[in-house]
Amino acid sequence: MSEEKIPPSIKSPLSLEADYANPLIYGWASVIFGILGLGVGIAVLVSSGNPSILVLVILGGVLLLAGVLMIKKGK
Repeated sequence: MSEEKIPPSIKSPLSLEADYANPLIYGWASVIFGILGLGVGIAVLVSSGNPSILVLVILGGVLLLAGVLMIKKGK
């Protein structure tokens, strides 16, 4: 057996400390797509008046919130 330490990504694959995961990159990507989703969703909602577009607006808000949390809490 090797004497090397076990990386945190193997102990907990859902942790933010995974070897391949950079929370800043994924956080900013989520923020950008969240802003795009909110902007496009609100524009389409105003122009068409179709309430089913509200799902897009909600998903954009969730992406924006998740991205901000990843940027703030990511290490």
